[in-house]
Amino acid sequence: MKILKITLLIIITIAFMNGRSPHKKGGEKARMLMKWKLTEYLDISEKQGDSFFPKYNTFQKKQNSIHEKIGKLFDQVEEMIDDGKINSNEVKNIQNEINDLEHDSHIIRSEFINNCQDILSEEQIAKLIVFKHKFTRKMKKELNQKDDHFRRKKGNKRNSHRF
Repeated sequence: MKILKITLLIIITIAFMNGRSPHKKGGEKARMLMKWKLTEYLDISEKQGDSFFPKYNTFQKKQNSIHEKIGKLFDQVEEMIDDGKINSNEVKNIQNEINDLEHDSHIIRSEFINNCQDILSEEQIAKLIVFKHKFTRKMKKELNQKDDHFRRKKGNKRNSHRF
């Protein structure tokens, strides 16, 4: 069950970050839900939305690109593990690439927030900064509650030692 929770959390997180999922409709629903909740949480007016969402969409596309690259790098390391051919220099290089990409992601996020200063109020900017964290935490909590309900219904016990 813990594997299921982790897998679902990763899929949802990737769907929000990448704006897509293994199933195109699921990814579209995730994007729509996130935008709807973002609009609601920031209380964005129609006028603000006309300026904000094009910037947000550009930001999301840049983030998606970075997360795809990181995913491919993780795949390379997994391939090395599966093949039993781990090259420590190559792993270090991949680790450095991942670190650089994550750094780029933080810079892009910072630039996006700074570019929204002329569109959003100070309160909205503050809410924008915490939105993703709050949204992800709430989704994780809901998944845990559904998983707990399923376990109780089926009589399964939590095994916290599984990956």
